[in-house]
Amino acid sequence: MFDWNRYNPRSRSVASNVQQYMAGATFPPLHFCPSAPAMPPEGHKSQKNKLTVRLERYRKLGQMNRFKAVRLATETRRFIEKHVPCEPYDEEEIDPETGECVYLPCEGYDIASIRPPPLRRIEDLGTSWVESFPLRTVESLVHMIPEYVEAKSWNFSTGNYARDVDETIFRYYIWKDTKPRDYTRYKKQTSLIVAYQPPYILAPRDFEQFVQTKNIPSFDELKGANQERLTSAQKVWSKIWDACKENCCHHFVLTNYMQWAFCGFSKGWKYGFTSNIVDAYPISEADKRAQSMASGSDKPRSPNVIEYLFYWVISSMDYADAYTLPSVPEPVEPSLFETLTPKQCHFPRVPRVAFAVVSASASDCNEEHQEEIPDSPGLDFELETPRASPVPFVDEHWVAHPSHSPVAMRDRSSFVAHWRRTYERAHRRRGAGPLTPISLIVDAPSPVMSDWSDDSVDTVMESTSGPSQGVYSIDPPYVENGYEAVSQFE
Repeated sequence: MFDWNRYNPRSRSVASNVQQYMAGATFPPLHFCPSAPAMPPEGHKSQKNKLTVRLERYRKLGQMNRFKAVRLATETRRFIEKHVPCEPYDEEEIDPETGECVYLPCEGYDIASIRPPPLRRIEDLGTSWVESFPLRTVESLVHMIPEYVEAKSWNFSTGNYARDVDETIFRYYIWKDTKPRDYTRYKKQTSLIVAYQPPYILAPRDFEQFVQTKNIPSFDELKGANQERLTSAQKVWSKIWDACKENCCHHFVLTNYMQWAFCGFSKGWKYGFTSNIVDAYPISEADKRAQSMASGSDKPRSPNVIEYLFYWVISSMDYADAYTLPSVPEPVEPSLFETLTPKQCHFPRVPRVAFAVVSASASDCNEEHQEEIPDSPGLDFELETPRASPVPFVDEHWVAHPSHSPVAMRDRSSFVAHWRRTYERAHRRRGAGPLTPISLIVDAPSPVMSDWSDDSVDTVMESTSGPSQGVYSIDPPYVENGYEAVSQFE
C-alpha cells in the first residue's frame, strides 16, 4: 500500500490529487545560452526558418481551419474532470521498473527538481526542455492513471529525422506503442507527433502566422516559371504533413516550448486543423481575478498546456470521450482501399478441383493457344505454397472480385495454355521425363458459386474415361501481397 505518512502536510504526492497537480503544474522559464542565436525583435518574424520544402504532387494539404477555442477548452475541462482522479489512489509516483516520474514543478507537491542547461541549439531544446519537462510528465501521468493501463507500453521517442536536411531547425517526437506488433490484426502504432523548433527559429510572430494560415496552393496551381514562393508558415505545415503521413498519424502538436498549438489532419489528409496558441507561462491568479473583475464576468479557468497535451495524447489513441477531429467532405484516399484489399479480406474456401491427364494425341494444347495472355483473375499458379489458405472470390465467369482485379481467363483454351506453360516450368525444374500434356478440364461454373464438394468432384474425375497418367489438383491458394492463387502438384 502507498505510505502517505512519509509526506508532510505541505508536500504531497501527485497521486493524492492528479487533477490539482495538472492544474497547477508550471513550466520552468527558458534560459538562453549567450552563444545561442538572438531572438528577433518583438512583433517581428524570424528570418532563420528556412525549411527546404517545396510543392509536391503527393502532398494533398490545401486548406486549414481553426478549432473553436471555447469548445476545445470546454471539452478538455470535462474530460479532465471525468477521467483524471481527484482522490488519492494506490499508485507509486515513481515507476519501480522504468524510474519515470513527473518533472514539472507544482506548488505543494513533492516533485524531483532538475536544472536543465541553457538553450544553445535545437538538441538542447528537445532533450533538456521539451522532452524532460512536458513530455515525460504527460507520459508518466498517462501511465499512472488506472483507466489507461493499456497505454503503459506507449512512450515518447525520437522521430526519424536522422537524414533530414532540416534537422538543425526542425525535429519531432512521436507517441508510439513500443510493444511488439501483432500482425494478425491492424492496430495503430504511432498516434501523435510533437514537432518543435527553437523560439529564435519559430518566433512568436511566426507562430501566429502558423495558426492564421488558411490554405496552401497545390502543385498544379503554381506550376510554371512564375510560381509563387511558399511562406515560412506554409512550409511548416507542409513539413509536419510529411512527418505525419510518414508515421500514419493524424494528430500533432507544434511548440517552441514557450507556445503550444494542438492540431490535426482530416482522414483524407486534405484539411488541417489547429487550436489557438496556448502559452506555457499563463498569467498569475491575481491577474486573472483582476481581469474578471474588470470585465464583470467570472469565466471558467482555461486549461493549461499540460491539460491540453494530456487530452490530445488520449484523443490520438481514440479512448472514450476523446476529442474527435472534424469530419469534412474530401476526395477518398486510395491508400484506404490498399489497406483493406486484398490482404485483410476473407474469402470463402474453394474445394479442390481435379484435372485428368491423358495422352498427347488427345491434347488441346497446340501452338495457336501459346500466345501471351494476361494473368487470371488474381490467379497465379506457383509450385510450393501452404495449403488450406483462403482464395479470392470468383464468379461463374471466373472473374475475381473486387472489380479492379485482372480480367479473368475468357475461354477454355487460354486457360489450358496458361496451365500448360506453368506445368512445363515445374516439369523442367524437377528434371522429369517427357511432358504429358493436359487435355481434359472440368467445364463447370466457379466452385465458389456451385454446390460442388470435394467428394462430388472426386467422383466425377474417377468416372472420367481415358488412359489417365495421373491427377493434378488445384488446392486452395495462398494469398499474400495481392490476389495470388497457387497450385499444388501431387
